[in-house]
Amino acid sequence: GLEGIETVRETLYGDLSLLDEFVAANPHNLPTGHLEIARSWHHFKAGTFFIFRYLKKYAVFLDDSEPAKAYGVLGLRSDFDEMLPMRLPIMVEAVLLPFREQIVFDGLLKPYRITFGGGIRRNLNDAYRKAKERFGIITSLLPRPGEDEAAVRASYARVLKAFRRWLARYALRPQTIERHVTNARCFAEAYLEHQQPPRPFHEVTLADVRSYLAGPLPPEVKAK
Repeated sequence: GLEGIETVRETLYGDLSLLDEFVAANPHNLPTGHLEIARSWHHFKAGTFFIFRYLKKYAVFLDDSEPAKAYGVLGLRSDFDEMLPMRLPIMVEAVLLPFREQIVFDGLLKPYRITFGGGIRRNLNDAYRKAKERFGIITSLLPRPGEDEAAVRASYARVLKAFRRWLARYALRPQTIERHVTNARCFAEAYLEHQQPPRPFHEVTLADVRSYLAGPLPPEVKAK
């Protein structure tokens, strides 16, 4: 029954040496490709998520970490609607697994039968926006060499785009907006990108800004 499946699940993810033993023994003579998929499950992510949005390619699972991250999890909307006939967002306990270069869940979703008021919905919307700006929607759990640094560099463009939109809300002149965005981009390229490891905008402190301004400024900034 379901309780038995949950017990097996907890045992497996609580002791991944069992997974290694299964792959090594291969009692069912699985092909190499299937064994590689099973081995990759070391990179699972378990916890509390908010099923936040259904997109064409995947459902967006927003985790409850700080800062939050958004995961694109494969599954047709009809599949989720059948399992969870509830209004989004839905809070669930889930295990996300890598499946080659994509993310799936292990077939079990444990929902919390609660609804969310306007305040919490606004907080989730804000967390989702920030997650997209900082990390993008994550579509693979497999580690790649230099992936973290590449993700940080990719986040600069997303943050600058959001910064430009935010400035436009205050009816500033286009030249003023571009000056502020250019200065922020120079800060990222001349300072943040050269930290070891490169650092994202959301980790910036006042000390960072002072250190940057105390050094030689790039020509783009001097020209302003």
